[in-house]
Amino acid sequence: MGYRVNEKKNLFEIIEKGSELVVATRKEKDEAVKLCRSLNLGSGFDGFTPPFFTLKYPDHAKGNAAQT
Repeated sequence: MGYRVNEKKNLFEIIEKGSELVVATRKEKDEAVKLCRSLNLGSGFDGFTPPFFTLKYPDHAKGNAAQT
């Protein structure tokens, strides 16, 4: 399974190519590229990422919503 970075509304999305699922969002391009590279080298799911893994959850340390 491959991943790619897509810029959308001043954010950078990491997209799973086979499912078109957005698995992460980053504000900085460098961070998105680094994560995308890591996923393409095997640090992730072997196959399709479960959709629940991409849900937003509260970031209690910062007091706001974050997305994985």
